[in-house]
Amino acid sequence: MKNMLKKMILVLEQRLCLQSFERMPESSSEITDKEFIKNFIIEAEKGNLDVLYRYIVESVSKLSLDASNALDIGCGPATLLCQMARKLSGTQFTAIDMSSVMIEIAKENAEKSGVKNISFMCKSWFELKDFEDHSYDIVTWNLALHHCDNKNEVVQVINSISKILKPSGKLFIFDVLRPCSERNMTWFLDSFINNKNPAYFQNVLESFRAGYTFGEIEEILSQSLFKSYTHIEPLLMNYWQVVICNKEPHVLEKKSFVSELEYRLFKFFMKYPVRRKVF
Repeated sequence: MKNMLKKMILVLEQRLCLQSFERMPESSSEITDKEFIKNFIIEAEKGNLDVLYRYIVESVSKLSLDASNALDIGCGPATLLCQMARKLSGTQFTAIDMSSVMIEIAKENAEKSGVKNISFMCKSWFELKDFEDHSYDIVTWNLALHHCDNKNEVVQVINSISKILKPSGKLFIFDVLRPCSERNMTWFLDSFINNKNPAYFQNVLESFRAGYTFGEIEEILSQSLFKSYTHIEPLLMNYWQVVICNKEPHVLEKKSFVSELEYRLFKFFMKYPVRRKVF
């Protein structure tokens, strides 16, 4: 009971307390360590990342049932991308990553998965100008935005994405949300990550330290070419955030709700049955 109460306090702290944790950009945005990539894949396939991946796949598939062309930015080892491509078998995906090592592993994973509708390119997200304007129905940018050094870089990338989207296109972003304190972050990751490989754990810590807060992403969106978006702020397990940007005119929305993803994670962390409430 005492342990459960401590967990509840930390969950509420993340939700209610003022941000006291300054952002710390990562030392490098290019991942080339094969051992880290191996551990990342293990966590994605057998750890709690799988819960996040299922949420992302379902969310993207609802947005892009009729999409013919999609671009995935910062595809990593393509564990998530292969799931999206399998779900949207009628969509042709182009995947880019700045790491040649990552692209090599991504190609191997796609071949093992039997997915045929993905083409890979070793390219940075700062090279989006190389793509034709208005050529994609949807662009996905999952668990990678925090790799940008600063808010200006994020605005630059988002504006480049706006130009290559079709007039009715959408941008889907899923990324980490920086915890309110070092203590809160350490507790959360210790609970969430199954793979306790020290180098892997340290890398994930750096990713969350480099994450942007909900307010910082709001500021970024206000400076971007997108004037229509939905920004989702979780009520409970708010260690992630979702942004859906639309090219078409639309009302700006900021949502707070308990999603299926949050329900699963909350139940997992508390190790105690909870009743689901949707706000």
